[in-house]
Amino acid sequence: MSEKYHIGLDIGTNAIKAVLLSATKTGFVVDKLRNKTFDGVVTENGVINDYGELVNRILDTIDDSFPVRSVAVALKGPSVIVRKMLVNNDSLGDLKEFRWIADQYVYVEPEEMCMDFEALPSQDLYNHTSIVMTAAKKDTITDFVSVLESAKLQPYAIEAKAMSIVRLFRALKKTNSLETQLILHVGHIGSFVILIKNGFFDFCREVSRGGKYFTDLVKHDLDVDSETAEKIKINPDEYSNPDKVRNTLDRIFSIEYIQEIDYALKFYQLRGGSLPHHIYLSGGACQTFGLEKALHDKYGVPVEYLDPWDFIVMPESAGRIKPTEKYSYSVVLGLALHGLVY
Repeated sequence: MSEKYHIGLDIGTNAIKAVLLSATKTGFVVDKLRNKTFDGVVTENGVINDYGELVNRILDTIDDSFPVRSVAVALKGPSVIVRKMLVNNDSLGDLKEFRWIADQYVYVEPEEMCMDFEALPSQDLYNHTSIVMTAAKKDTITDFVSVLESAKLQPYAIEAKAMSIVRLFRALKKTNSLETQLILHVGHIGSFVILIKNGFFDFCREVSRGGKYFTDLVKHDLDVDSETAEKIKINPDEYSNPDKVRNTLDRIFSIEYIQEIDYALKFYQLRGGSLPHHIYLSGGACQTFGLEKALHDKYGVPVEYLDPWDFIVMPESAGRIKPTEKYSYSVVLGLALHGLVY
């Protein structure tokens, strides 16, 4: 297999996904796929808190049947920063000057950060270029590299989780230069609010509420166990009193969760952005009952699910994906596409 092919490895709070793709004439096909869920938390808010256990979990997920050992992984949390900014063209080749500019956007000394950037297409910006800067603390990157190497893997790429979602969005050809588009990625612990403008990344903000938050509130309000709460938050009709489930979820979205999203969008507007013309839902918890309707009612724009499998074939030999899990593969597929699509 060509060296450009690698495993997309999504290390979550309580689950690890690994996907290896190969190209076809019309898209991509899954060669290998693993989705392992574990008890206990070994990473929290992007920080590793049990190195040995994480190594064991990765070894349990990526076995010897994978034909390659290189992986692309994504980071998240307060030590990971993604910003769009305007840079004088003369500074693009000057790392020292670039770090000085970046210092306005990061909250620790730039020397403690690893930084990379992607230049966006020129839009006649008077000798300036729009770039997307990604930065992460060196200690965080070193920790993940150490874990990967201990699991007998070679890092192919390390990037911000939000950018792997953006790559998938591009690959799905959803970008529209005439619209401001919102990708709301609802994960297990938190959510990403990602804005696309003129067809390119424009803004990202992480929200500290996700699927576990929804589950815990349903569990508390209805006095049910976690397994039941997970089921009925997707389909209230599986509960003896479905209206009570709907009322709980309606309160979560209309009062609490949507308010967090709105704060992020108001900050985006203060930076010169506009409210979205279209909303795409992604992530394992995006199918929670009532979320789609709550967003449509709030912003009055089309809301649709971002299907990460739209151009990727899943053969029976690679396994099966539950309908309730299909949207949880956005990050890992975006990582598996690193270097294959742009």
